[in-house]
Amino acid sequence: MSISLSIQNTQLGPENAREVPIATHEVFRNDWAPASLALGLIWIPLFEQGLPVSGDDLKDILAELHKLDSWLAANRPEVAARIAQRIGGLISTLEALESVESMEIYIG
Repeated sequence: MSISLSIQNTQLGPENAREVPIATHEVFRNDWAPASLALGLIWIPLFEQGLPVSGDDLKDILAELHKLDSWLAANRPEVAARIAQRIGGLISTLEALESVESMEIYIG
């Protein structure tokens, strides 16, 4: 099993949906979850269960992703080296969605 970001423009239909991989469950439990717990993050731990994301949630989720990325680089560089590309890709994708209307976003 894995955790991914699912994006669908409701105006274009399901054939235009796309998936952005985030992590396998093992990597999430071993790397993302402990760091999120250490930082007291709220949103990122919910990725494992899955959650719909509204446009209003994006700012808070992005702030947590930036905190996670910085904390890992400073405190767990070996983990940061393994997952930095996924965190960076997720941040870039979500930042590009901030101004997009008519999007259904799900992480899980």
